[in-house]
Amino acid sequence: MKKHVAVIFGLGILLSSVIAAKADSSFSKDLYFGMQKDSEVIKLQEFLSGEGLYSGPITGNYFSLTMKAVIAFQKREGVTASGYFGPKSRTKADVILGSQIQASEAQAIAETGSTTTTPIPPKTTNDVVNALQSQLDALLQQVVLLQGQLKAQQQTQQSVQALQTQVSQQTQTLQQIQQNTSPAPIPAPIVDTTPKLDFDRQSPTSYILEGSGQSFSWTSSNVSTCTASGDWSGSRPANGTESLSFTKTGSYTYTLTCSNNSGAQVSKTLNVVVNSVALKITSLKINGAENIGQVFNFKKGDTFSLDWTLQQSMANPTCYFANNLVGSGLNGNKSIQAATLPMGSSVAEFRCTNVVGNVISSSIQLNITE
Repeated sequence: MKKHVAVIFGLGILLSSVIAAKADSSFSKDLYFGMQKDSEVIKLQEFLSGEGLYSGPITGNYFSLTMKAVIAFQKREGVTASGYFGPKSRTKADVILGSQIQASEAQAIAETGSTTTTPIPPKTTNDVVNALQSQLDALLQQVVLLQGQLKAQQQTQQSVQALQTQVSQQTQTLQQIQQNTSPAPIPAPIVDTTPKLDFDRQSPTSYILEGSGQSFSWTSSNVSTCTASGDWSGSRPANGTESLSFTKTGSYTYTLTCSNNSGAQVSKTLNVVVNSVALKITSLKINGAENIGQVFNFKKGDTFSLDWTLQQSMANPTCYFANNLVGSGLNGNKSIQAATLPMGSSVAEFRCTNVVGNVISSSIQLNITE
């Protein structure tokens, strides 16, 4: 008896499945990613689960797991694998559902001999709670997943914002550097405007004899006017030559002052000393003896003295003995080594010259022996 009851109960459940399948033998609308708590999505999830393509919870939410199963179904059935459960995909699924229902009905008739349907037993409170709990668990899993994705997006957005801020700061710094690092201005060439003036004499003092003449020249730059003063006067050119004649002894001063447009000045002075006495030897002695046409005899190892006295009113002349400098001045004394002179009889010249080119000389006869 118990065995029959169990068989009848099983057949009742089978018939109930058949009846429910008839009610759900087709999909009434297109389904797509993002739909939530939708009865058609629940039907789709149950269908895909029965086809072995979906292993997730039955939630009614069309998210990534459902979309993945739809794509697998479309690939299997030769439909464009877009993840969108549209008319073509629905038609394929409806055909499969219809064939399953027919098979179930045939099995029920074979088992019971009747097509009488048995009402589906109402669900108990526990069944409803368990179903809701399953859906809630699935939703919580989706929330956790979405929270992770949102956190990753927020971190990515923060990183992008930090990079944008850094780029903005570096751009501002570069602009400031470019503004503050302008090319250094090329300095204007320095133009020397200092007035310059030069005479053609190395020495500021010249010595000449009475009755002779002399000329001197000057050059200048960066000047506008030149004026003479001293023993000459008047305006002079920036570059010129002056010729002078002297008929009286004495000292003469020639000053030239040049200035530019800014008032800066430069001056040069030339002094001329005019003498009436030419260069003259008043005394020339060898070892104290006057050089008056005699021959002076010395051994090679001897040393003798040379003394002289000159007469002139100009600056000190310069004197030479045997082409060797012996001194300068109107009076002088020099020790001479005989070894520095030629052996035998010779004539040595004593010669003096002054600043104006006057030359005076005297010959000394020598005989140097061993």
